[in-house]
Amino acid sequence: MPRIAAVFVNDTYDERDEGSFEGNALGRVHITRTFTGEIAGSAVAELLTVRASDGSAAYVAFDRITATIDGKPGAFVFQHWGTISAAGGSVAGAVVPSSGSGELAGIEGEGTIRVDEQGTHTLELDYRLEHVS
Repeated sequence: MPRIAAVFVNDTYDERDEGSFEGNALGRVHITRTFTGEIAGSAVAELLTVRASDGSAAYVAFDRITATIDGKPGAFVFQHWGTISAAGGSVAGAVVPSSGSGELAGIEGEGTIRVDEQGTHTLELDYRLEHVS
């Protein structure tokens, strides 16, 4: 599968407190993003978050991405999740099966989101685009 990458900027970031569970803070975040690079377009993301009292945290999210990849316009849903603790952090994700539309119908793949030391966010996606008739 080819790997593509796109830098993205969070244009809006609206976080809402969803209460607590056994001392863990629960939250919901709504984000709009703009992508540049090999994925050119925008996304609307919904995240559910949890933060433990020791600073550990986790999230699950769905990004509804409308973009052009390799000259093909369309849309798809990217599901991603991550954790962070004193031991480190990890993020992983995957294209939701059968979520592609337009010329991105049939897209499959897995990816991650990386944040560098300057705070730049990059979506890296290993993908396959099957022709759907």
